[in-house]
Amino acid sequence: RWEIDYEAILKALLENGGQYADIFIGGQDKVEKAVAGIDVGAGLRIIHNDKTIYAHTNEVDQKALLELARDLSTTVKGAEPLKVLPLKEKAAFTNVK
Repeated sequence: RWEIDYEAILKALLENGGQYADIFIGGQDKVEKAVAGIDVGAGLRIIHNDKTIYAHTNEVDQKALLELARDLSTTVKGAEPLKVLPLKEKAAFTNVK
């Protein structure tokens, strides 16, 4: 439905630091009073030092999401950037005692 490079968006979110980032995209087809439309939106979130920074938009395209991700990333400027693993790879988590 959308042509979005999710890895590029995640990299942009974390380029200035942050401990976690995610992307939410959702939409709803609806008919109101014989008028059809699609409500769609996207949200981007960064978590850093126990703070959550969130932004949303109804422009769900690569350019708008990348711009929003870069703007949001500046809120944690100076933090240590994280490496974003390719989405095809699975990370292994272990309990540390």
